[in-house]
Amino acid sequence: MRPVKNIKKFFPGLLTLLNSVADPRDTSRIIYQSKMILFTRIISAIFRFPSMRRTTAGLNNENTVLNVANIVGQPLEELPHWSTINNYLERLDPQELADIIPKLVKSLISMQTFKGGKIRNKYWQVLIDGTRLFMINEDDSENNLYKVHRNPDGTVKWVEYYCYVVEAKLLLPNNIVISILTEFCENDEGVSPDAATEEGQEQKKQDCELKAFYRMEERLKEIFGNMKICLTLDSLYACERVFELCERNNWRYIVRFKEGSIPSIADEFSNAARETTRRYHKIPKGSEVYEYLVAHNYKGHYLNAVRYSEEGRKYPFFFLTNLPISAKNCVAFVVDGRNRWKIENQGFNIQKNHGFELTHKFSMNSQAIKNHYYLIQIAHAISQLFEHEFDILKELKMTQYEIHDLIKNAFMCRVEDVHIALDDSDSV
Repeated sequence: MRPVKNIKKFFPGLLTLLNSVADPRDTSRIIYQSKMILFTRIISAIFRFPSMRRTTAGLNNENTVLNVANIVGQPLEELPHWSTINNYLERLDPQELADIIPKLVKSLISMQTFKGGKIRNKYWQVLIDGTRLFMINEDDSENNLYKVHRNPDGTVKWVEYYCYVVEAKLLLPNNIVISILTEFCENDEGVSPDAATEEGQEQKKQDCELKAFYRMEERLKEIFGNMKICLTLDSLYACERVFELCERNNWRYIVRFKEGSIPSIADEFSNAARETTRRYHKIPKGSEVYEYLVAHNYKGHYLNAVRYSEEGRKYPFFFLTNLPISAKNCVAFVVDGRNRWKIENQGFNIQKNHGFELTHKFSMNSQAIKNHYYLIQIAHAISQLFEHEFDILKELKMTQYEIHDLIKNAFMCRVEDVHIALDDSDSV
């Protein structure tokens, strides 16, 4: 296994981009270049080290140091200490890393390897969802979101503070989901459990997932330009403003629908004539039914709706879309709609519970927390591409942990006999 070759294959300009960030340090006192510090943090996530201290203890062997030195093109005696990494990330503007991720994704989608993953061979599928990263009992940042827990008499029992992000991820073949954009939900000054408006009126509303999504619009347009994309969203986004935003940008969308969020659609589905496609399983497990409604007028937006039900399943799957729907494509459409769960299963769940420690506070500093988050997204992308390259190992029934242990051992137990450093001559 050659980890360096695989990183070079998929992200040939990675180190150039990492070294292009605006370095916040005094240049006369620099020992480690930016790319050295950032790449060390990335490989610590790839190799599933659960904390910064464990990173320093686990990575500093002779072969690892030589391999990293070859990659970054800088002589090394040892890798940066965890405190050096954290001090750097506390000072680095998070927008520097946020701007790198879309450039890596644009490089990736230009490859022929992944073109087979488009919806109807036209649209890149972009999954959007939010998740809570970690909870704390004391507010260590003025911008954290909060939830007030009350006693039965209405008095405050305790206040829960938490960090929340909204992610846009690109879905590629083989269940690969890669971060494109991240929007942190943060309260403005004055939005807190103790901040009340004049004359005892309700407090200012907190930041939320929908507001974060609306802030993403311009950056999504900038990244994809005239490329065809299809946003895949949960039921929170089944609203007029989202439909208007997508139509304005010529984006397709698939939105999970819960009956009751737009009553007119549920009523028309129940009362109007609708097309139905019935399909039976090849083995005797019952039947699947696909019902669809075309061109429902909701406040000037013409929506198509598909409801999928399966014998033995209590609740159906219900989706709204501006994609054309017919008997020929409604079955494949439901598959595309159900792909929304991959942002949770292959995305957030893997990052939280399978080695990337997304819910761990690697720092008490808010800037460093964001920078750790962005570097974990890059590491997760590289990890998935490693797994994609080593499909034969999955055929041998090897788990993700076993695959990554092999990759880690290959990196730590021998020096790669290539000098194809991801250096400043590379470009995206």
